[in-house]
Amino acid sequence: MTINDYLNDKTTKSEREKLDQEFEKVAKRFSHLIYRFRDYVIFHIIVPSTTTDDVNYDVILQIKLSSQHEGYGKIDQCETHVFSNCPSFVFKVAYELSDARLVPNFLLDKFSYTTLTTPPKVKPENYLEKSIYFAMKYVHENGLDNNSVYKTTGKSVNFLAQIASGVRSQQEILDKSKERIEQKRQEKKEKSPDETSTKKSHVVIRDNSVKNVARVGKTSRSKMIVKVKTNPSIKRTKRV
Repeated sequence: MTINDYLNDKTTKSEREKLDQEFEKVAKRFSHLIYRFRDYVIFHIIVPSTTTDDVNYDVILQIKLSSQHEGYGKIDQCETHVFSNCPSFVFKVAYELSDARLVPNFLLDKFSYTTLTTPPKVKPENYLEKSIYFAMKYVHENGLDNNSVYKTTGKSVNFLAQIASGVRSQQEILDKSKERIEQKRQEKKEKSPDETSTKKSHVVIRDNSVKNVARVGKTSRSKMIVKVKTNPSIKRTKRV
């Protein structure tokens, strides 16, 4: 897999055209880090959600440098391994890509055991996935795949764990999603009117001739329900 191939695959043209429209809507909300580790260039792209403003995902592009690419000005044709904690990646292509050894080894533990061992119910027709496509398109359109960029701005690291520590796991993204759903549920609950205030209040009426008369509410025929308390001081007489 290479950036160039992924962005120009003829079999996914119609799908990519739709994704391009979505990409334009969030293009200004991306951010990135570039690392150098031995013979690798590693991009950490923060990819924004297209549906929720305060949501984003971690995408890693691990590019293996080769002696061949030195003759070119770009690294878009070098072997690339990918990772994303976006749900569409996790549930659509994570199993297939990890099985094909196209996921960086140092990030495999960011997925659950089930994700890595259980095939999706529907086998994907191709490896095209939104967050990966967005990350590669961002790198390409911003010229980050030029050799001069990673050579001058890439941060050298001695251990891949330094990069992994800044990447959220599948479970962390899931927990955050549940927290967000619960928060919205509470906000909706607080905004809804108090049910008790909408109920009809009982009206108490008094009459000089009858004590303790209460109108409980109007019936379908507008009848009045009357309750009369007897006077305990009056003794009942025996029936003859």
